Amino acid sequence: MALYKMKDLIAVTGWTRKKLSQWLQQGIVKAEVPPKRAGVAAEFSFNNIIQFILTDKLVNAGLSVRKASELAEKFIGSIHEAYSENPHVVGEYWVAIDLENSENYIYFESQPDMYNQDITLVLRLHKIYIEVADKISALEGK
Repeated sequence: MALYKMKDLIAVTGWTRKKLSQWLQQGIVKAEVPPKRAGVAAEFSFNNIIQFILTDKLVNAGLSVRKASELAEKFIGSIHEAYSENPHVVGEYWVAIDLENSENYIYFESQPDMYNQDITLVLRLHKIYIEVADKISALEGK
């Protein structure tokens, strides 16, 4: 499994070191390999990066940071196998979340036509995975 440094997260997400550090310190997102002591950098997996991005998208949609992080972790756990080898060759995955009750969510393998809740957020998970994979490939010079 490839691991990435904080500078890679900054390059992929476009966020500041301060924001990423705050989320790590608050336990919102965890590093795959936490720093063992001061001066040793944390290392992050592809899924850690996806969790940062999904959490941020859910927070921007109105969920609390904690709830957004929990849901992002669930979503990653549910579809990780499909995307672990090569996200470019997998079908699309979507998730529809009822924003009035974020415990209600449904996965789709094609774009959902309709979801029967009043306020729904639909995330195109495949697009997020592809964007991150492409940015990481560019960082690695592939």
